[in-house]
Amino acid sequence: MAPADDDLLTAYRAARAQRATLARDNVNVFVEYVLRDEQTGRPLTQTPLHAEWHRLLDEHPRLVLTAFVESGKSNNLVVARVLWLLGRNPNLRVAIVSNAAAQARKLLGTISRHIQKSAELREVFPTLRPGDPWNVDAITVQRDSLAKDPACRLLGWTTRASEAGSICSSSTTRCRTRAREPSCSGGPRSRLSTAPC
Repeated sequence: MAPADDDLLTAYRAARAQRATLARDNVNVFVEYVLRDEQTGRPLTQTPLHAEWHRLLDEHPRLVLTAFVESGKSNNLVVARVLWLLGRNPNLRVAIVSNAAAQARKLLGTISRHIQKSAELREVFPTLRPGDPWNVDAITVQRDSLAKDPACRLLGWTTRASEAGSICSSSTTRCRTRAREPSCSGGPRSRLSTAPC
């Protein structure tokens, strides 16, 4: 390798290391560094709307956020935010709540794959590693605590909020719009409160 190539490679590695360091403290940098577009494989680009969502979550301990379909809610507010929070504090307990179990499993599967395979995630949070249990409904990461509950798991609307420290919700409008159904009686408002995810 020529000396100029060596210098470029050194500068490239230094820039990546600096960006990984920034991503530890800034969720928006984290999203752009770690997450990829599912179709193209290219890094995601945060819009002002996405940055505002994360600002609101940082500032408000209980927040309900609704946005249009395909706006990036699941990637930003469930996948990225959960990965970032667990990277910063592996002792957290997070729940993913969805009207559709299949959707919640997809989100948890995406989180799992990132923890297992993402080189960028490993650069940002080198100690974020799989623990036990690790399955389609619950994952645990290696952590200091001896907590009995997994780090991230799927919950139904009837689960008590005390079973999770933070709740990330996806596709839950059914219970809000069809509250007369017996399965939704009491609704999410009486049993669950959302927390920053």
